[in-house]
Amino acid sequence: QTTASAGQRNDQAKGRAARPSSVWEVNRAIILNHIRIDQPISRAELSKRTGIFRSNVSDIVEELITAGLLAEKRAKPAGRGRVPILLSLNGAGLHVVGVSIRRSRTRVALAGLSGDIHATVSFKTPHTPEKVPGRVSAAVKTLRGRCPEIGASPLESVGVSVPGEVDAATGEVRWLPTLPRYTGFPLGKEIERQCGSEA
Repeated sequence: QTTASAGQRNDQAKGRAARPSSVWEVNRAIILNHIRIDQPISRAELSKRTGIFRSNVSDIVEELITAGLLAEKRAKPAGRGRVPILLSLNGAGLHVVGVSIRRSRTRVALAGLSGDIHATVSFKTPHTPEKVPGRVSAAVKTLRGRCPEIGASPLESVGVSVPGEVDAATGEVRWLPTLPRYTGFPLGKEIERQCGSEA
């Protein structure tokens, strides 16, 4: 028992059977989203709310736990019966960095899978874009120092926000009225290059 995906519908429309891997990926996304919204939640309740077979829920949950995306904790006993194991997003897993570049200041934040921000640092935004990637890389090192629980675990990604137009494919700034010198600069690629060892 599974939930149909857009990919499955496309396969069906083209006369192809849905691939088992695509069904698994869709169900995994559905389960993760339910946990995000309704955490903490048990496997049995996930099966009930999603319509996915209990055995499939358990297999997907075990994969997500192994990947460090979920944490499990035994619920408090409330009378007779089996005490359920409750699942939540692992706030200590899948670390990402967000960079917000504005005319006066640039803020860099470190967050986990749950979306909670662990720590932030800021610095005066340079007038020239060439200085930004190095400053961001230094900020990431500072954030790691403030969050020793992260250890040497890699960052999943670094996201950059600017108040202007950016080529999403290349990371190049197309138009940034508050910081005109940034226009035409490959900001995304340079930050990726500088933070490569961190991310």
